Amino acid sequence: MGTTPEKFFSKTIFTYAHDFSIQAVARDLVDGATVDGLVYEYIKNKHPEKVARISVLNKSRDFGMPPFVVNPNMDPEIKLKLRKIMTTMHLDIRGKEILKKIMIDKFLVGDESIYGQQ
Repeated sequence: MGTTPEKFFSKTIFTYAHDFSIQAVARDLVDGATVDGLVYEYIKNKHPEKVARISVLNKSRDFGMPPFVVNPNMDPEIKLKLRKIMTTMHLDIRGKEILKKIMIDKFLVGDESIYGQQ
């Protein structure tokens, strides 16, 4: 739109967490906020009262969910074990329970290009 947040808005703040941003809107501390859709949908599903006073104005196109990252210097064997655990946990009864609680079906090995600049 040819402007910056500082010029467009009279004031901006950082809450440092998507759930804090949702609370700030719900409590009339701010007029609006951008939040991760996964966080919003989780709160809406688990605590609908926390978003009852919020209206969604716009949804962006789909993005890859935040990646699971590790230190590049981590032991390669441990990296492989972690990847196997993450990508197969939906096949395990306990793993499936954990995923259900966080409203995720399963983890996949993604194409890193989905996290690049668009």
